[in-house]
Amino acid sequence: MKYYYEHILPNGVHVIIRSANPNDAIELHHLFNKTHSETDFLTTYPDESHFDLEKEMDSYQKLNDSENSCEILAVIDNKIIGSASLNSVSLKDKEKHRGVIGLSILKEYCGLGIGNILFSTIIELGKKAQYKQLELQVVSNNTSAISLYKKYNFIKYGENPKAFLNRQNKYQSIDYMRLEIE
Repeated sequence: MKYYYEHILPNGVHVIIRSANPNDAIELHHLFNKTHSETDFLTTYPDESHFDLEKEMDSYQKLNDSENSCEILAVIDNKIIGSASLNSVSLKDKEKHRGVIGLSILKEYCGLGIGNILFSTIIELGKKAQYKQLELQVVSNNTSAISLYKKYNFIKYGENPKAFLNRQNKYQSIDYMRLEIE
């Protein structure tokens, strides 16, 4: 699924929201490592990433060719500073109506409205892909992310109080949220 749009942020900064492509693979790997080192709210640690350039490039090409999955990027001054993903929960008949969303932004760019733009765009792409329900999971004390998701009418439908056990040997609770589209 391909996408391209240009926005002007409230502070006057120009941001491009576009689909990831195979040539972005290395920079996206760096983005992954940086965002995952800046917060304990994401699923993995940077050192758990097993990067294979050919596989990543192939993956982004498949996303561009897909009708129901995508990865979109926020780009400022030719630098990728955030991403959002949309994938099918499953290809099985009983579950293929459900899409799952992921979102991450470099810490230095948080609070500028980029998360809002990426999130609203990924929801629109989910509608275009004809998902009936969009889902995500979020660390329960990630209040800024939860606030964004609620702004778009996502509702909490469950919680796992011991979903993550971080490297400080502390549990992190996960909220499960969804948006019904139809």
